[in-house]
Amino acid sequence: MSIHIALLGIDGSGKSSVSSTLPALLAAELKVSAGSAGEEFRITTADGDHLGPSFDPKSLPLSIRLSKYFKKKAKKNVDNRKLYQVFKVAHMLFQDSSARKLESTYDPSIIISDGNAILSACGREINYRKVDGVSPSTDERSLSTEEMSQLFEYLVHDESIPASTIAKMEKIRKIRKLKKVCSFIGLDTFWLPDFVFFLDISPEEAMRRIKNRGNKIDRHENITDLNNAREMYLKTLNALSIYRKKTAYHSIQVDKKSPGEVLNEIVSIVKKKIKRKDLSVKRMSPLLGKAIEDLENKNFLAKILNRNYIINYLIKKFFKGAWREPLFICS
Repeated sequence: MSIHIALLGIDGSGKSSVSSTLPALLAAELKVSAGSAGEEFRITTADGDHLGPSFDPKSLPLSIRLSKYFKKKAKKNVDNRKLYQVFKVAHMLFQDSSARKLESTYDPSIIISDGNAILSACGREINYRKVDGVSPSTDERSLSTEEMSQLFEYLVHDESIPASTIAKMEKIRKIRKLKKVCSFIGLDTFWLPDFVFFLDISPEEAMRRIKNRGNKIDRHENITDLNNAREMYLKTLNALSIYRKKTAYHSIQVDKKSPGEVLNEIVSIVKKKIKRKDLSVKRMSPLLGKAIEDLENKNFLAKILNRNYIINYLIKKFFKGAWREPLFICS
């Protein structure tokens, strides 16, 4: 089984960049296979990629395609309160299901996810209530840390929880029904990661980074919403620690750190916290699905005159960069 690590943080914390780069670093440092589910979907080892942008020899699961589709729809409707919530939830659910699909298909040692459906929804829920600008610490509708840990039991394990807790969340029963629908159509969602890294950044620094991107600033990218989201994320992760009966997350201050420093700190913590024996270390099959022994004993022509390679990769991806490969022999 793969170890699932989720990265959380408010907008501007850099979690998308970290989640796409971290698998390659972990694969190289730990000599294991690692994957990512987020901005891009990758499976990599110390020796090379097995899945990446425009490179999917084993075909791309439908859940990944739907995750990308709903991510684009969410971005286009970010200023529409109702539509954005619908598309964003769909995106996160398909992304979580995709992470499980990558696990069953490639069996990587570690999978890095850009967020998690349950944890992200709890962290950002306050930004999409009917009344904006209310701090989680003063809003009477906010769940306490203990109540939020009960919520995890309710959503993940279908345990019964006090009616007072349910009354505080208007949509909690709808979420439970959504879980049943996801299960019925074969989506593996509503699960919690093994470890969480919270990229903690001050709302002021986050806004500075967001403005420096030069892109249009979204409706929820403001000091008040970012501060409220940060408070809710910290409360959610404290609840996760209660639910797990141990520290399940690590907070990393990123205000004055470069992306490289953040990555190195995460890799260092992973090395300390995840024991080598807990990793499903194995030598992955080649990209075409052939056994390593089958290829090692064949001559050069037998390796390249492979039907799957020629049809599923060289021809289909010819105009996306595959045309370069036959020219490698000339280098």
